[in-house]
Amino acid sequence: MGKGRSNIFLIPKNENTENPKNYKSVTCLPTMYKLITSVISRRIQKYMNDENFIPKERKGCYRGSKGCKDQLLISKTILQECKSRKKYLSMAWIDYQKDFDRVPHSWIIKSLELIGVNNKLYHLLRRL
Repeated sequence: MGKGRSNIFLIPKNENTENPKNYKSVTCLPTMYKLITSVISRRIQKYMNDENFIPKERKGCYRGSKGCKDQLLISKTILQECKSRKKYLSMAWIDYQKDFDRVPHSWIIKSLELIGVNNKLYHLLRRL
């Protein structure tokens, strides 16, 4: 693996290997790349938290959060409470599968510019 390169391996999810959707990809990246992107990610997360860019309701967006698990426990508690009080309740769940796999990177970069991420960091991320 050379500078700026990665290896991608396709791992079958189940026995049906003829359908491309039945594979997950695993990307092996250089250690230095992983290290620097981890540091950058933490700093951007701190900045976004400090500036209140992410609402508290978006539990899955917070580092170390158990977003889905927390939401399921909250939903279960609400449902049990409604059942014990004999109240009707309607709920809907929306699954945004792999949000950022479907968002063009140019949009993410533009968003970072709009929220005022440090100029040097912005230019580094554009190059990466």
